[in-house]
Amino acid sequence: MTIKEERTMILTMIAEGKITAEEGDQLLQALDKSEENIQSAAKKSARPGRILNVPGVPGVPGVPAVPPLPNLGFDPSGRLAAGFGRIDPFGITEEFRQELAETGYPDLDYSEYQQFRIHSITPKYIQALAEAGLTGLSVDELVQLKIHNVSPKYILSLGEEGLGNFSAEEIAKLRMFNVRPKFIRQMREFSFDTLTFDDLTELSIHNVRPQFVQELFELGFTEMTVDEIVELSIHNISPRLVKEMVDLGFDDLEIDEIVEIGIHDIRPSFIRELREMGFADLELDDIVRFGVHDVRAAFIRELRELGLDLNADDLIEFSIHGLRPQYIKQLLEIEPGLDVDDLVQMGIHGVSPRYVREVREAGLKDEIDEIIGLYIKGVPASYVSQMLSYNAELDSEEILRGHHGQVVGGEAGEFSEIFEEEVSMRDLRRLADNNITPEYAKEVTEAWWVPLSVRDVIRLADEDMPASYIKAIRQAGLEEMPVKSVIKLYEEGVRPETIREVIAGGLVDPSVRNFIEAEKR
Repeated sequence: MTIKEERTMILTMIAEGKITAEEGDQLLQALDKSEENIQSAAKKSARPGRILNVPGVPGVPGVPAVPPLPNLGFDPSGRLAAGFGRIDPFGITEEFRQELAETGYPDLDYSEYQQFRIHSITPKYIQALAEAGLTGLSVDELVQLKIHNVSPKYILSLGEEGLGNFSAEEIAKLRMFNVRPKFIRQMREFSFDTLTFDDLTELSIHNVRPQFVQELFELGFTEMTVDEIVELSIHNISPRLVKEMVDLGFDDLEIDEIVEIGIHDIRPSFIRELREMGFADLELDDIVRFGVHDVRAAFIRELRELGLDLNADDLIEFSIHGLRPQYIKQLLEIEPGLDVDDLVQMGIHGVSPRYVREVREAGLKDEIDEIIGLYIKGVPASYVSQMLSYNAELDSEEILRGHHGQVVGGEAGEFSEIFEEEVSMRDLRRLADNNITPEYAKEVTEAWWVPLSVRDVIRLADEDMPASYIKAIRQAGLEEMPVKSVIKLYEEGVRPETIREVIAGGLVDPSVRNFIEAEKR
């Protein structure tokens, strides 16, 4: 390792807090001295040697003396080299090595010696730990103890409290979590005689103070476990809250009930408000349910202003399904007679006040549950309006069937004009099922000899008969024929030209058979 690399390593250790600035300065001074020695030796070696002045023989420069390089105290393999009196960037001397060997740490790797120096682990510290009861420690354990500032005095104080069987790792963690002997003594006064390592760390991590436990004991909670006390502290449940609950008559509370109260932010003031509003007999479970589902006093008051004096179950139901007072107010302005079940159903399915208003304005007179059904089945208010504008007597069931049958509301009126009568919902659905548009129905009806029925148009559409074929056979001279006969002609491929020829031949009673036979010839 070069001097530059060693200097960088020392500066890095100072920046990371592994050594103090003073220790770093000492190491840097040692490096500077080593570098000066090397540079001085290099200058001396650069001086010209003595030239012998022998007649007739050219002068030969003298060979400069090469000074020995300083031994930094370790060999390239990382093991300490012999002769510890030489310069070492960490101050690892032969004397330091011998002292560690005498305390049970002989022949360590160079990196391990570094750890001792970086963390100021002295033989004296190791000896004091052994006297306190910690022996046979690994280098890593020593480092952990030193990092967390574990003193022999701290270890002895744990032993005085009967906690002398902890490992080095556990002791380091206790010190890290600031578990003091005084704290242990105070907790034992509350009958916690068998405090484990986990108990102590949990109590300290969650900032459980003896005063906190004392106040709970004074309220009668003398049989609590460490886990229960920790849970109360985690949820910021103060003894004051517990006392107020006891004053309200809840004098037989379990710890898990107190935790529920704290988790759901149930304040004693809220309970008092509920009692003033007539909920004097509510069990704690019901009050907790109010808290869970965010049923607050303001919510109850607003509902009462709307004329809804609900029981506890109804209030919870309303809150669960998002039935807020403003939403309910809008619905009641449109449907004054809505009851609790209606409102809950509308809240569950998200029926908007606007939807109810639009279908009512369109003229739908059905019960509210039928309107909810239309909304659930995805029938738009605009569709309801279109269908009722066609036939004001349609009910929700007929409108729903029309929607499922893909009956287009605007087309219903067009079909009625084409067929010169009101088309039933059943026929509208049949037309829709066969993909018959008003345009097609109008073309074939106008091309026919007499008005056609919905059934006739559907039969023609089933054969894909174009209106142009009907016009052509009429122009060829064919008189009125039943729909089924025209369909037969079309199926057999009888052309209008053939029909014209047969009629021109003078047949008194041209029939479908005659036309078909003529086409085949």
